[in-house]
Formats: sequence, structure tokens, C-alpha cells
Amino acid sequence: AAVSEGDDPASDKSAVRKAGSFKELSILYIELYAKENKKSWWFDEELINRDLLPSLGSKRAHDVTRLDVVAILDGMVRRGAPVGANRTLAVLRKIYSWGIATGRVEMIANPCLEVPKPTKPSSRERVLKDDEIKQFWSKLPEIGIGQYTRFALKFLLITGQRRGEAAML
Repeated sequence: AAVSEGDDPASDKSAVRKAGSFKELSILYIELYAKENKKSWWFDEELINRDLLPSLGSKRAHDVTRLDVVAILDGMVRRGAPVGANRTLAVLRKIYSWGIATGRVEMIANPCLEVPKPTKPSSRERVLKDDEIKQFWSKLPEIGIGQYTRFALKFLLITGQRRGEAAML
């Protein structure tokens, strides 16, 4: 019926799925990609809300430039979050790679292209020694936390899982 009236239903659907603002693009990314493909999608959403939307939220998605990206990352490094800046760059790069590949945003190149990581990642090498584990275990009943919190801490220690991983079980 729409075609006989001269309308193009396919273009209406694609218009609905395209992102205008960066905020719209990030919502589409979370809903259509991250929730479907990443166990830690909630981390991406948190990072977007905290670090990207304040600067880019109202900006048109296709108007975001490499300079915008570098300004956000530099600000994060200055405030003392260099590892967070690396993670922000990775998420922003993925948002634009996905958006461009799926036609959600019309751009020739990803604005994160060739933006270097703000800092070199450092690995964590500190692990608890046997006597530290024993002391931790024995002192748990003495500190003012609830029974279920003690159980949760013991569970994390025994399994070696991160808090977020254990919460997803």
C-alpha cells in the first residue's frame, strides 16, 4: 500500500535505524551489538555515559573528528585515568567501526583511525601470598560485614573470578 502511494518503506526503516547524534549511535551500538556480542556490555555503556556522552552526546555522529577523540583522551590522562583512556579509545573505535560497517553512520573513515593509545598498558603482577590468603580468610569474621558479603569474598578468592564475572553467573 505504501509503495502504491509513492512511499518507500525500506527507506523509512533505514532512516529509523541510522544514527543522527553520537548519543543515538551509542544507544544503537549497545542495543544491537554490545548486548548481543559482549558479556561486559554494561561496562561499555557505563564508559560511554561517563566519558563520551558529556563531550559528544549532542554532536552529530558523522561530525566527530580525530581532534575530538584526542581531546577526550587527553582530558582523561590529565585527570589521572590513563588506563581508562585506553579503554575509552577501544570502545569508541568499536562504536565507529560497527556504525560505519552497518551503515548506521555515514563516514569515510573512523575518527579513531591511527589515534595512538594514550598510555602503554601495564600488567598486574601482584598476587596474594599463602600467608596473606590465610590471614584474609581468618580475619573476615572479625570485620563488620554481613554474612553474605563474607561468602561472596570467599567465593571470589576460591574461584579467582572478577567481581563482574561472578555476578553474571
